[in-house]
Amino acid sequence: MKQATRLFDAGRYREAAARLCRLPADAHVHALLGACAYMCQDYAAAVDNYSRAVYLNPGNADYYFDMGKALLTLDQHVAAGEAFKWALMVRPEFPEALHALGRNDEAIVILDKLPRNWRVEFNRGVALQHLNRFEEAIEAYDAALRFDPKSQQTRWNQAQCHAALGAFARCWSGFNAKAVFDRTEAIARRNTRPIWAGQRNCSLLVYPEQGFGDVLMFSRYLPNVAADYGVKVTMEVDPFLFDLFDHIPDRGFDLVKMGDPLPATDFHLPIFDLPAALEADSGSIPPSLPFRADPDRVEAWQGRLGPRQGKLRVGLAWSAQPRPWGRAIPLALFKDWTDVELVSLQPFLHFPDEEKDIGIVRDFRGDLKDFADTAALMVACDMVIAVDSGPAHLAGALGLPTFIPLMFSPDWRWFRGRLDSPWYPNARLFRQEKAGDWGPVLADMKAAIPQSPKSVI
Repeated sequence: MKQATRLFDAGRYREAAARLCRLPADAHVHALLGACAYMCQDYAAAVDNYSRAVYLNPGNADYYFDMGKALLTLDQHVAAGEAFKWALMVRPEFPEALHALGRNDEAIVILDKLPRNWRVEFNRGVALQHLNRFEEAIEAYDAALRFDPKSQQTRWNQAQCHAALGAFARCWSGFNAKAVFDRTEAIARRNTRPIWAGQRNCSLLVYPEQGFGDVLMFSRYLPNVAADYGVKVTMEVDPFLFDLFDHIPDRGFDLVKMGDPLPATDFHLPIFDLPAALEADSGSIPPSLPFRADPDRVEAWQGRLGPRQGKLRVGLAWSAQPRPWGRAIPLALFKDWTDVELVSLQPFLHFPDEEKDIGIVRDFRGDLKDFADTAALMVACDMVIAVDSGPAHLAGALGLPTFIPLMFSPDWRWFRGRLDSPWYPNARLFRQEKAGDWGPVLADMKAAIPQSPKSVI
């Protein structure tokens, strides 16, 4: 067991798992096998091993909590919630489990009673951050860093708080900390090249590492790199985005489809790091790239949608990949939106229970093959409503009238309290006042929708 633990602590998860498989299968062995599987992104195996650990030792709250985390990655939210509740039944004062259930005020009360150490200060920061109390969260993370100055997760979380407050100068170094703990796979294909740090007159490969929204949002900085630094830029693009980027007029950079051979370049950089490399400021955000919908695809969608029936035509993306938990709006909440024509912008459903309510929208799941199709369908509508997701960024980048409903503690890029967005001047933001309560958000959006498409924003 000691050797397996040392291998795990050294990040050699597969070797640790191989060693553990030779040991008698007790609860601790299964729990560590679950952790190895989790770190190797085999979440189903992680759940299986944590379940075995719980069966063998039902009095260990950590096993329930870790199983809940693995279930979340599999989008099994109900089961994850039950696992977190079991963790609390075993250990009522379990701050991480309280946070996972959104009970952050309770978590802070418990944490404030505990002796100070890295874990306590870090979890105070997490709870405060999810209550939008960013200044206090920054102080808690500072305290955590005094206990463990090398904690990259602490620096990453703190950077998000600075960014949410618009303090970009203070956030970029913390965002770069993500490279230490969450970029192994993203960089693996490019590790023969050094990271770009502002060098001039060279060649550069820029590539995605997270979601489609990041690519649409941060690609706006590519022209600055090419024009201001004399850099020949090649961007690696997911096939779902390729046609959209390929139709940008005079874009000033080359494209390579993800999975194709990569060109030889002097440097590489994840697209998320472009603003940091350029020392971007929140007060001077450049406009989005001039994305355009293919006119032929727009005409085809207009033909499929047919004539309007005297209603505003609203493109709707009501849910997203469910991480972070809470971005999705239950489709059933739109059942009384009968004054508008709701057109689904989603290529697939994220939750099985959405199928029963799909009649609320016009459903084109099988026909949205890529983002170029989605862009054309959006343009064929009068406006777009989209949760924080790739479609929200696409509608914003296309310059379409866009409403973006946000969870109580949204991603940093929407800043704190703002109802507009410097990233997308054509967008309006609608924020939850209470975590999980979409009712007032939908009421506000419905009241803000105009009777005609002439003045959506």
